[in-house]
Amino acid sequence: MQKLYSQLSLLVGLSVFSQVIFSAQQTTPYIAIHSKPKYLAMASMPYANPNAPKGGVLSQAAQGTFDNLNSMNGKGNATEGVNYLFDTLMTQSLDEVGVLYPLLAGKVSYDPIKTQSVTFYLNPKARFSNGLPVTAEDVKFSFDTYQTKSNFGLQMYLADLAKTEVINPHQVKFTFKSSHNPKMPFVVASLPIYSKVDWQKRDFTRISLQPIIGSGPYVVEKIDAGRSISYKRNPNYWAKDLPINK
Repeated sequence: MQKLYSQLSLLVGLSVFSQVIFSAQQTTPYIAIHSKPKYLAMASMPYANPNAPKGGVLSQAAQGTFDNLNSMNGKGNATEGVNYLFDTLMTQSLDEVGVLYPLLAGKVSYDPIKTQSVTFYLNPKARFSNGLPVTAEDVKFSFDTYQTKSNFGLQMYLADLAKTEVINPHQVKFTFKSSHNPKMPFVVASLPIYSKVDWQKRDFTRISLQPIIGSGPYVVEKIDAGRSISYKRNPNYWAKDLPINK
């Protein structure tokens, strides 16, 4: 009887322990480890006008010259405004710290208590400017390339990333070297995603002004090498109606 009681106690204890472990893993439409999101129920951000008129020309000045549209390889002089070409997995609002909302990824799974990995679920509607879908293969390509061919500062920034795995076409998992690194989900969620197909016949390490395919709200319209660059709104931008962008 004593032995049976001990076995039952052990089973109950293991069950409770496994439930605690399981409950720590959460799947949410945001990343917030030390904060709480304010805008989960919003159709648009409260500081934005979703009906704002579109059109016109905005001209801005920048110091110096430029010779490289690939700002991630650390070569030459990066082009001003190139970030307009790319989306990231998630992005933040303009008045919160430590919270990321859906962009390329519609939701994410992670353990805020023991953050050793993070899994992103891509929005099936996500598209590059050439119309091709954004897939987990593109995400893996981007991070594998960043870890081996980007500037050394970025490689150090990703030093705790152990591996990037494709689970299925719309699901990608990042595993970290540390047993708990709550900063890494924010790091991987905030870097631009490149098209794997676009780089099949291009050298990521070279300086180039050849336009890059991205999934962001703008595309390159024209370049006057070293003097100016013009971007235009992508009329088919897939994420224009997401709350974070509207």
